[in-house]
Amino acid sequence: MTAHHSTVMVLCARKNGEKQKEEVYLKAYDSIVEARTSLDIYFTFYNTERRHQRLDRRTPDNVYYEATARKVI
Repeated sequence: MTAHHSTVMVLCARKNGEKQKEEVYLKAYDSIVEARTSLDIYFTFYNTERRHQRLDRRTPDNVYYEATARKVI
């Protein structure tokens, strides 16, 4: 996964408020380092494991890589 891809997915989640509901609002971070580490873990989960109803129960990574593969072929 590229940094750009991660950033795009984060921005999409932020827009929908899902990130805040699932991660940020549920935690009280003691430091910036702890927040970044926790959010990195969450974003990896969000992009690679969490299935999304709006993506036909696929993960963002599945959708991204399927689209990329179609462009290459």
